[in-house]
Amino acid sequence: MTTVDTGDQRSDSEDVWEVPERWRTAAEPFRGVNNPKPIDLGSTGVHEILRSYRPQLEHSLAATRAEGFEHCADEALAYLAAPDTYASTLGAAAVWTLICVDFVTCHCANNYAHSVHVAKFIRDHVVASWVVAHGPAFAAEAALRCADLDVRHEMVWTLGRQIYPLAPARTGRREMRYFQSLAGQIRRVLATCSDADYATAVQRLSALRAADPDAAIHLGASYLLPGQQDWLDADLARADLPDRYTVRHVAPSLTTAAQLARFLEVGTIQYWHEGPRYSVLTQVGPPAADLIIDEFRSAPAKPAASLRKLAALLAHFPTDAAFRALVDRGELPAVAPALTTATSNYPRRAMRLLSADAADHESPETAERFRLHACAHPHLIASHADPRALPLLRRADSAGT
Repeated sequence: MTTVDTGDQRSDSEDVWEVPERWRTAAEPFRGVNNPKPIDLGSTGVHEILRSYRPQLEHSLAATRAEGFEHCADEALAYLAAPDTYASTLGAAAVWTLICVDFVTCHCANNYAHSVHVAKFIRDHVVASWVVAHGPAFAAEAALRCADLDVRHEMVWTLGRQIYPLAPARTGRREMRYFQSLAGQIRRVLATCSDADYATAVQRLSALRAADPDAAIHLGASYLLPGQQDWLDADLARADLPDRYTVRHVAPSLTTAAQLARFLEVGTIQYWHEGPRYSVLTQVGPPAADLIIDEFRSAPAKPAASLRKLAALLAHFPTDAAFRALVDRGELPAVAPALTTATSNYPRRAMRLLSADAADHESPETAERFRLHACAHPHLIASHADPRALPLLRRADSAGT
């Protein structure tokens, strides 16, 4: 628990930030911060997967060799022949990348359908095979080495087969999609592995960062190992950061208000999924509430599902700004339950802010909330209620007699 500065010069137990356990569960894995469930390392289907994709893989790798990228083709073919013993991170990365683009072998209708298929039926087997055969550090480096590869995106058909030659990635323009397609699972592995395996991964990715100055590679390493906060600080300070879309993937590694402020300058929170959102909220804490407040204030009243969800998040932040945001839209049915929760969570803050709002604005809803809260907590009126709002209580008493 952390005491935060609420700006009202009155610190009490209501200023203590307590992370809801559900938020930790929803956040992305972070070693020592939450307790993620380990992935299933008993998956044994990778050999059958490689067998089914092998004809297409061999044709694409032959085309890769023909275009001059012989080293990659050789490493990939050697890994394909002995995935349990041939420890080539480049070979593993090349095979994974080609599987990601080959939607013909599995009869998927298009690339999008294939990405869903890969995530649901293939990814976990591949990650498990990398970890079991070669260790978590190998898996982390292999994932990052996917960014060393460019894929020709126009299909070339030879003898009825789909061919995707690989080429070395261009400096400063790394393609991170194939890394990102399995990075979440590898981050989970690194969050739950042994201390010895974790130390090896830190050492190996540190060496990779030193050897490759590309900003995208560095950001990928900081995503996989969020505990290396010095890496993240150095990455965010760079002047040569890639596009905002690439930078956004490091959001689950943020832990401080300063990092968040810099991230908002160079990254984007558009299209956030649940994991990154809850990671930022749990790890940065109340300074991240402004993100939710801004989203909440701009959310339409209908449909109400999004507004209700955002309001429920705000109800757990021990700050005046979060409470005021709920009060401002408290008349909406989607917001009222969260405002009730916040009032119960922070009765002193509620007395102070509800009474001030009732005095400043002619809002029947707020005035009634203030009166009900005063009835429930009469001992807080003298110390926390705005004196200007006390006539509202007296008028209510007169009306009731």
